[in-house]
Amino acid sequence: MENKRRILDGLLFGLIALFLWIDFFNPDFFLTSWMVIVLLIAVVILRVALLKGRKVEGIVFGIVFNIYFMLMLILFNFMGGQSQVGFSFDDFFFWVIVVLFAYDTQKRWSKYKHVKETSQNK
Repeated sequence: MENKRRILDGLLFGLIALFLWIDFFNPDFFLTSWMVIVLLIAVVILRVALLKGRKVEGIVFGIVFNIYFMLMLILFNFMGGQSQVGFSFDDFFFWVIVVLFAYDTQKRWSKYKHVKETSQNK
């Protein structure tokens, strides 16, 4: 099961990089951004089904995934790319999403810690 998770994680990170590359540089490539989005959705669904009930891994993965996404945005901006759909650090909605993610992660982590402490005290 651990190998399946690693494969799905690698696919997810690779597909995000591919999606952002297509978005930022608009290359002639046999996959369109919509095809990559469909593949991303399929990998996410498989990953969620595989990791059902493993909350800590979900929280840690969410943090790593968002840091990776921001680093890819920085890299592609420095490489001279321009997002076709508006992924940018100047975008207000981008920062709203970042704040919402940080809030959700903190809330989920606090809930996990509380459940873990409660179960240890019994």
